[in-house]
Amino acid sequence: MDSNKDNQSAETSPEKATSAAGPNYFLLFLQLLVSPNSGWRRIKGVKADPARFATNIFYRLLALMAIARFCVLIPKPDTSVALILQHAVIAFVSFFGSYFGSYALCCAVLPPVARDKMRTPYGKVLVAAGFSVLALGYTLSLIAPHLKALLWLGALYSLYIICRGVKFLHVPHSDSVATCTVICAFNIIMPAAIGWLLSSLMPAV
Repeated sequence: MDSNKDNQSAETSPEKATSAAGPNYFLLFLQLLVSPNSGWRRIKGVKADPARFATNIFYRLLALMAIARFCVLIPKPDTSVALILQHAVIAFVSFFGSYFGSYALCCAVLPPVARDKMRTPYGKVLVAAGFSVLALGYTLSLIAPHLKALLWLGALYSLYIICRGVKFLHVPHSDSVATCTVICAFNIIMPAAIGWLLSSLMPAV
């Protein structure tokens, strides 16, 4: 009897350890990019924590985006390091601030049903995933500037299909297009607006 219990506990312990460790957020994000519908089902199934999603995906992509700014030294080695650092700070702050600002605005101006859905953990994951996609597109455009237009087009399309693939964001059919449009617009416009404002306030270097 005791040996059977020991064997059962040994068999279940890896599962418990995996559950305690939580889901692999990188794989969740990758699945969301490849197949948004199944990705959102997976996110809902594992009850992904929005704070951990942002920490493991969004914040790391922001750091990578800032570092990627130094890729300009490859084609233009005489570029001022101070200028690169300034642009890196502007990009980082623009995306970081927009992440919180966009979520607050979505909770304020979306149609009532969508507004309530956005206040759930899945709504927070949606905003983090959207900005993660844009940060990834921005980073890749810095690494491969000759493909900038194509990469940004792919990032914008990915943002759209991720938003459209949110099955838990059930809203009336009449509000679905407006909801998706507003979320995507905030994700795109806010970083650009904050970046423009910071650029105008920063001293010339």
